[in-house]
Amino acid sequence: MSNQINPSKMYLGNLQEKTWPNGEKFLTGTICLDDVEKVPAEHIQEWKNGKRYLRIIVNPYKSGANQYGNTHSVSVDTFKKQEDKQDENKQEYV
Repeated sequence: MSNQINPSKMYLGNLQEKTWPNGEKFLTGTICLDDVEKVPAEHIQEWKNGKRYLRIIVNPYKSGANQYGNTHSVSVDTFKKQEDKQDENKQEYV
């Protein structure tokens, strides 16, 4: 088993869109902790409060729900602002 997940496909889990009795929608799902542990350190941010954070993206499936009823995917947000690329000292990476 690899120590890191595929950087081009850093999927962490799936979500399902559900509806409360009052009509409000919400998402519920799972994130694979084994995959989170394999995310490259460059994507883990340590904030001033000393805690580590992982930015994520939640995307709806274009074709609607999959065979398991999942409607959204969760993946690692690998986007870097142009200024961050030029000066990576602005944030501390673990």
